[in-house]
Parts: sequence; structure tokens; C-alpha cells
Amino acid sequence: MLHLLDRRTGALVPCPPGRVLRVGRPHADAPPEVVCDDPHVSRLHCTVEALPDGALRLVDRSSHGTWVNGQRVAGEATLRAGDELSLGTTYALAVVTPAGAPAAPAAAPAPGGLPPRIADRYAVVRKVAEGGMGVVWEVRDEREGGARRALKVLKQARAAPTVVERFRREAEVGARLRGHEGVVATLDAGALPGGELFYVMEFVEGRSLKARIDEGPLGQEEAVRIALAVARAVAHAHAQGVVHRDLKPQNVLLAPDGAVRLTDFGIAKALDDATGLTATGSTMGTPAYMPPEQAVDAKRVGPHSDVYGLGGVLYACLVRRPPIDARGLKLREALLRVVEGKIPPPRALDPSIDPALDAICRIALAAAPEARFPDAAAFARVLERWLAGDRTPPPAPAAPSPGARAAGPPADDEEGGSGALVLAGLVAGLFLVVAALAAVVALAR
Repeated sequence: MLHLLDRRTGALVPCPPGRVLRVGRPHADAPPEVVCDDPHVSRLHCTVEALPDGALRLVDRSSHGTWVNGQRVAGEATLRAGDELSLGTTYALAVVTPAGAPAAPAAAPAPGGLPPRIADRYAVVRKVAEGGMGVVWEVRDEREGGARRALKVLKQARAAPTVVERFRREAEVGARLRGHEGVVATLDAGALPGGELFYVMEFVEGRSLKARIDEGPLGQEEAVRIALAVARAVAHAHAQGVVHRDLKPQNVLLAPDGAVRLTDFGIAKALDDATGLTATGSTMGTPAYMPPEQAVDAKRVGPHSDVYGLGGVLYACLVRRPPIDARGLKLREALLRVVEGKIPPPRALDPSIDPALDAICRIALAAAPEARFPDAAAFARVLERWLAGDRTPPPAPAAPSPGARAAGPPADDEEGGSGALVLAGLVAGLFLVVAALAAVVALAR
């Protein structure tokens, strides 16, 4: 016979066959058989009935919901030994079989403290990766014939509200971009019994572009094909109103079949978003691949900012280093180097690189946004022409206004940049950001 275990008090409540148990907070009118002393639990939160096959039938009767293994119950659900129930905000019950009683085989414990089955469908296999915001696990989707999936869990159940919202945003953006072969899409989302948020993605077998670059030189055609695939994925994101903001080889996955997939939309920005998650003057992204305007203010980004990141990806494929060498630098020093925009032309590092590819990189990596290709689709078209055999250096974008310096790749004796006025303005903005950060640190001491 199955029992309900109160995780808070340790009390065991038997579930005898044929009897319906009421679960809720204590009250005088009709006291529940399973008492959950929590103001966020309804007086009659749910009922539990033992079925002839030994399982339990749960019927949700609450106004705020009942969760089983992190998945909200839609009306009713079937419970078995090992299942976890969440009620209210913190109350938890478990379905158990006491020692000595006949028991159904229990699922093996999952690694990392996760439940064996998540959302009543995902069986945990192994840990794949860990980042600043979450941990990624390989799971098997039991409702889809054991299909491999990647499940990302937010590290802290009580993370700061902005971190939680960014995690939700990442999942939502992945769902918004679903349907393009070059984007790792979000398939599902929910919460674990302990409250940790998760979402489920397509599982991509392979390695990062960064690992491929570290392994050895890429041929120029291979480099262009990879950059083109990433550009097409970014163009799809732009068409859906999303800017990635963190394009770099680490966020590009290469599958064994040659497919190229873009991932990690953790700091992506929806152009139609009005939540204000990114504060004015804040800096987000990776300095080695970050455009100057993003170094000064992450709210100032647009499709042109991702063009810079795409140029950085192509640059790294060609010369096996990022546009900005930020190794060993403090954040302030790295951001100042980004704003200066002194990027060695690819041919200065490898004279064998085709002049057209050199020009493409230099236009994409121009310090002034208006001097770059206008968006990812335009960048992709230039690469398509190169692959088709047109090795003519692309024309520079037209200057946006009279008196502005001619846009396009810098002269051969330059290292990037697009005008002293642009640089001075960006440096001034950056110093304001650094000063503000210093003031905050001083106040905190």
C-alpha cells in the first residue's frame, strides 16, 4: 500500500484502497486527512484515491495549482511510488511505500540531486555542461520514444528576480526561434519539485566551434561555410525581432553530420521588449567579440551589433584568435580595448587569406555601426557570393550623413576604427559606465 510522506514533518499517511483522502490546510469545518499547515495551501487543495492497480489518482481542487514532479496538474494525474508533489509555495509530499510492504520497483536516483523523472517524462542521463546561470543535462524523453534532449536547470531556486527573468527569457526566445535548422530550439519548460526552473532543448551531438578552432587551422572555404550557416541563423533571429548579443565560437555547435547550430540566447534582446531588464549604461557580452556600442551600453544594440559578432566568428575561423585580445586584462581594460577598435586585419596575421575575406571581416568589424553591413542577411549574401566564386572585395556601405568619414574597411595601415569623433564619444560613454560602477562599489564598502 502506498503512503503520502510529509516532507516537512516526516508524517506518513496511508492510502487504503477505495478511500478518498482530502489534502489541505487544517480548518474546523471538515479537517483534511492529509494536513498541510501552510497558508498558501488551499483548505481543500486536492484529493487522493487509491486505484485497483495500486496507483493513486490525484484530483487538483486548488486555486493556485498542484505540481507532480515539477509539472502542474491539469485536472488530475496518476501517482506512483517515487513521485513528488508540490503544494502552495513550499509544501511538499512524496508518494512512498514503507519498508516491509510490497513495493513497485522504484526509479534509480538521478545524478545531481535531480528527481529520476522530470515532468513525468524526462529521464536524467548525465551532466553535459555548466555555466554561470545553469546546468545542462542530457535526458531521454519517454513520451517521444526515448529521444535525446538537453535539459537546462537554473542553478539557484531563489536566484535574483532579474536572473530568473533572464532564464525565462532565454527559454522563450528559444521557443520563438523554433523551426530554423540553425537554431537550437526550446521544446518545453517547467519547474522542479524544489522550485528550480528548467527548460528542454534539442540535443546536439558534437563540439563547439571554439574546440574546432583550437584543434587546428580551418580552410578558408570551411570557415566561410560555418560563418554563413551562423549568419543565416542570426538572420532568422533578426526576422523574429531578436538580437543575440553574444556571438562567439563558444556558442556555435558543430554536429558530426556537418550541421552548424547557434545556441545560448541567455542575453539575447527582443527588439520589441519593454521590460527594461537591461539597465541603461550596463555592459553585457564577451569583450573579445563585443562591438564598441555594446561595451558602452548594452541597450544600444541592434542587428548591426550582431553583424560585428558574425565578423568576429569569421575572423576567428580565419586567424584562430578573437578580434580583441582581452587575455589577462581587467574588465575595464578589456572594454577600453573594445572601444578603441584596434583590430589587426586578417591579412596582417596571415597573408594567404583572400583579400575579399579580409575586406568582409573589416567591414563587419568596423567600430561605427553604420560602417558595417546593415544586418545578418546582408552579411550572409556577401558570403554566398564568395562561395559562388565572386572574390571581388565587397563595396563599403554608403556614409550615413555628410561630413562623416567614408564607411567601410580601414586603409591598409590602420587597425580598424572609424573616426576620432566616434571613438571619443564611445570612450566618454564608457568612462561614465566605469565611473558609475566605481561609485556603486564605493558605496557598498
